[in-house]
Amino acid sequence: MAGLKPGAATSAGCGGDDAFDFQAVGETITARFAVAARAAAASTAIVQRSQTLTYGELDRRSNKLARHLSARGVQAGDLVALHAGRSIGSIVAIVAILKIG
Repeated sequence: MAGLKPGAATSAGCGGDDAFDFQAVGETITARFAVAARAAAASTAIVQRSQTLTYGELDRRSNKLARHLSARGVQAGDLVALHAGRSIGSIVAIVAILKIG
């Protein structure tokens, strides 16, 4: 894309105007996701057939699942198996697992 520096990509969910700097140091992917989710809470994050999920909804659902997994004893560094196909639930689970650490 014209005008972007190396290591940056646009966020399609945010209209493509915001650059995501992949070279940023010192931040976790989950911290960066939280910032992006707040900034674009009403923007569409996922589309699957007739279903959509906004960034705010993705953040809330993944937080809820992360709390549930933590309550079941899942901790940072644990291996978590995910048996999932292409679905909104799969993305929610992946983000939740990342949030646990």
